[in-house]
Formats: sequence, C-alpha cells, structure tokens
Amino acid sequence: MRKYLYIITLLSGLVFHNSHAQDLIVTNVGDSISCVIVLETSTVVQFSYAKYNQKMVREFGKDRVSSIVYRFYTERDSLRAIAALQNVPVTPEVIESDTIKQVVEPTVVDVANVQQETSPWGKWQFGVDGGYGYRLFRSRVKATSYEREYTDKLKAGYSFGANVFYFPWKNVGFGVKYNIYRSKTERDIRTRDDVTIQFLGLSVAHRKIFSNDKTSILSAFWAGYQPYKNVARHIGQDYTMKANTMGWGISVGIEQRISPQFALSLTGSGYMGNIYKYKRDSKGRTETIKFSYDEFEDLSRAEITLGLKFLH
Repeated sequence: MRKYLYIITLLSGLVFHNSHAQDLIVTNVGDSISCVIVLETSTVVQFSYAKYNQKMVREFGKDRVSSIVYRFYTERDSLRAIAALQNVPVTPEVIESDTIKQVVEPTVVDVANVQQETSPWGKWQFGVDGGYGYRLFRSRVKATSYEREYTDKLKAGYSFGANVFYFPWKNVGFGVKYNIYRSKTERDIRTRDDVTIQFLGLSVAHRKIFSNDKTSILSAFWAGYQPYKNVARHIGQDYTMKANTMGWGISVGIEQRISPQFALSLTGSGYMGNIYKYKRDSKGRTETIKFSYDEFEDLSRAEITLGLKFLH
C-alpha cells in the first residue's frame, strides 16, 4: 500500500510538473526565494511569487544572484518519491546519483535558512542631502515692523547633512544623522546675525517599500545633541553667542531607486529645541546670559532637502 502511495505521488508530480513547478533563486548572502522565473537575461532576472493572495513580480540584478534552479521544488518531491520506491535513504549522494538524474537533469542545491522574501534595498543606507530650512520661532510681541522684517529674513536659511541607516529587519532600523543649518542677514553696518545650528542624533526608523520595489517611504524619530552659535553685531558691538542643548525631531521622506546601488530622496524634517542660557563672548570677556521662561531662544525649525542615497 505504501508503495502505491509513492507511485501516485510520483505520477502526480510528473503530470503537474509544468503547471506547478516552483523555481529557486539563491542570493549572494545565502537567502533563497521560492518563485516562478518570468524572465532571465544576462543582467537581470524577473520572478513572480504569491503574497497576501496576490501575484507579485520583482526584479533582481544578476550581481545579487548566486544561482538559479528551475523547477527545484517539484523535482525535489519527485526525487524523494523515487528514492522511497527503491527503499533508498534520501541523502545528497542519492539525490545526485545517476539513477535519479535520469528523471530530472538540473542539479539540486540544499539551501539553509530559507527566506521567502528579501529586500532589494539592502541593510545599509548612506546618504547626503541639502536644501531649504526655516526657523519657526515667533517675533517678540513688542517688536516694531522694522524688527519683524529683519527677523523674518533671519528665519530663512539653508541646510545640509549626512545620515546612515542600518536595517536589521526589512522595515525597521536605526539611524545616525548629522545636520547643520545656516542663516545670515544684515540690516546695516551696525546690525547683523550669522546663526549656525547643528544636530547630531540617533533614530528609530520605519521603511515602507512599495510593491514595485523601486519606491519607499522612510520615516524616523530623532533625538540628540544640538549646539547653537551666533556671530552677531548689535549697535556696533561684536558678540559671539554659544549654547548647547538637547533636541529632537521627526523626518519623513520618499525615496526612489535609480539603480541597484543608488536612490534619490526628498525629505521633510522638523526639529525642536530651546535655549535657556548661553555664553556671550565680547572683546575677550565671557559672560553667561540666562533667559526667563517666556524669553527663551526657540531653535525649532523645518526643512525640506533633496538627497542621494548609497545602498548596500
């Protein structure tokens, strides 16, 4: 009776071989994907697989693929059935024996740690970006229209920086960012401000990859160190004001892959932070200036940046 069951299994596998065959793709990092090969060229391989009861199609560059085995899973089932009919233990030597190879020709490979899905975006991202920044503090209540105009000019500036993300999981990762904001304006020979705000922080990030595998949304929550510096001249007197504080922020960006190793990004970010005291240097003398709660220096700002990502 057991022999008849094996015969039925073998015949079923041979009959439905073409319609139900599952191919196997093995990547350079040892992951494997059960799929159906749609197209294979000298540079890329396209394949389809089932996800959430939908047929998904993806594409890998050949530089990411270690090997491709057509009809891997159907052939393997057939090999096991034949070996059982001959009362032979199923071992790698038996699977690759001359008797078994008469049924199916392609070589069968054993793959450990099978994963049904792997991200084309890789685990590491290195990025540089630059763009427009705008501070969000309010002008003082008693400020004149002339002072408000000067303050509005001081709010606008430019921003640039660099970041690194590591994704131990497909959608969740961690990041490090350095960002610098610069704003400079001058009213006359007696009044000017040159502001620099830096940010160095860590983040927890979430990455949403679209079904086309070329577009993703990257959002992150940041917390870190935020130093402030203003080289100013007020009423003809030169000052350098410095302060150190903590800050936090959020960022949301859309990323578009332009090749397996590069992507463009458009990111909107917001930063928060306050200064309740700073050190002011003037003519070699340093003094500490403290603010009351309603007079603190607001470092909050928003920015939009365009960046280039290096994927690995």
